[in-house]
Amino acid sequence: MKKLQRFNPSLWLFLCLISFHCAGQKKGTLDKLPKNQIVFGAGGGFGGTVSEFCLADDGQLFEKTSKTDYQRLKTVDKKIVKAHFARLDSLALQRVLFNQPGDIYYYITLRRPKMDEHQVLWGKTDRPVRTDIQQFYDSLLKLLPKGKGLN
Repeated sequence: MKKLQRFNPSLWLFLCLISFHCAGQKKGTLDKLPKNQIVFGAGGGFGGTVSEFCLADDGQLFEKTSKTDYQRLKTVDKKIVKAHFARLDSLALQRVLFNQPGDIYYYITLRRPKMDEHQVLWGKTDRPVRTDIQQFYDSLLKLLPKGKGLN
């Protein structure tokens, strides 16, 4: 018979650290997030990859990790979030009809309760989106943690 191996404290410590690290990475689906959301991202190009992020009205900022899962990146200061949602209202994005994707495209999607999801999509160089919408999109990108961004 084989002898039982002795308890290895290094292995135990490693396993504990891994489990704590994984437990701290919160995942969720959009169904479980606050109802007011600004979803933004970009896609296309040679590989056709899409990078998508979601800013919820409670300050949670998520990155899409699969077709249905989002992983929390950080919490944004509530004053900054409130300012972004107010700016979104001033843009009247829900009334902007703009669907001009190019090879590489960018988008902002508004999700609110009791309202159909609305998306503004652009990318064609000869049909640029309104300057104020582009500036708003750029301000959303600045919320992302360093090292996260559009591929």
